[in-house]
Amino acid sequence: MTLYTQAVKDLGGLRGPKSIRAIEIMNLLGLLYTDQGNYEAAEELLRDGLEALGKHDGDHEVALHLMKNLANCYQRHGKYRAAESIFQDLLQIEKQKLGPDHIEVQFTLGNLAVVHASQGHFKKAEKIFESVLEQEENQLGRGHSEVLVTTQNLASVYFDQNQYNKALKLYKTVLERRKEILGLDHPYTLDTLASLGMIFLHHENFAQASSSLERAFSGTKKLLGPKHPRTLRVMEDLAILYLSQIKYTESEEYLLYVLKENENIQGSNHPDTLQALHNLGILYQKWSSDMQADQPPASTEELCRKFDFFFESALTGRKRILGPEHPCTLVTAQQLERKEHGPPPRGLGIFSRKLFSSSE
Repeated sequence: MTLYTQAVKDLGGLRGPKSIRAIEIMNLLGLLYTDQGNYEAAEELLRDGLEALGKHDGDHEVALHLMKNLANCYQRHGKYRAAESIFQDLLQIEKQKLGPDHIEVQFTLGNLAVVHASQGHFKKAEKIFESVLEQEENQLGRGHSEVLVTTQNLASVYFDQNQYNKALKLYKTVLERRKEILGLDHPYTLDTLASLGMIFLHHENFAQASSSLERAFSGTKKLLGPKHPRTLRVMEDLAILYLSQIKYTESEEYLLYVLKENENIQGSNHPDTLQALHNLGILYQKWSSDMQADQPPASTEELCRKFDFFFESALTGRKRILGPEHPCTLVTAQQLERKEHGPPPRGLGIFSRKLFSSSE
């Protein structure tokens, strides 16, 4: 990271006139910031790059890369409308320059579908992913990395619509191909393994869920560190597993850590932070009414106050950030209204499968 920052300074990228090469390095630095969850810094750098590029004559290819990366950053930051607007503009430019069937157009369509799914428009996203996947397989072959990204995203949309068997089949396919191409100890492979673990959990296959999630967590933590957004997502998956196994103390420890780090890294209004609030509400809701549980560290009344607090906080945030009709918002509202736990793990209202943009 320091080397890239120094390179931008050396090329005049942070102060004074910016050359095309400096703007290209700013684009790469924005990608790195985005991957680390430092979205504010990434957005500022990518916007500055686009503004600086506007002062140069000619049609520069780096403009499309900056637009794509800024839209991806907005998407990961939970700014879905801004992301959608840029992807729509990018799609029109690419269709005009390259034609509707060009592979870059398919990548942008796939990224747009990620935004639709993040907004809760699962059927719309599913239709686009299925079309893009067919085009990508025809042009790139089934083992290509971008084909695997789209396949996993389609599986995640099936997951969020409770179509677990369809999701399971696709996740297994992606996992095997990524293990062959990238090896097991790669962030992409480990993410797929975690997704597969959550399918096992929803099938109440706790042994396979535990094996998959523990392996995914230890590998991701080793590769990316304990505070990386990918690590936190897998840690949250493990917390859900512990919740389903009536290991409430372990689940609470993990969820509180995930909440704290998501607030520090991604902000209190990020969808991942709001998801952690929702899951803490689920935990305290279930813990307060489960007669099989060990003696909780707090009274039933205190646990009830906690689940009211976390559900209300999640609901307020989701209404503001996602909108009142988003599936995640509706699930939180329903849980708060019911104030009773449902049968684990189905019905927990967890939309925890992360979707990925092309070339991410």
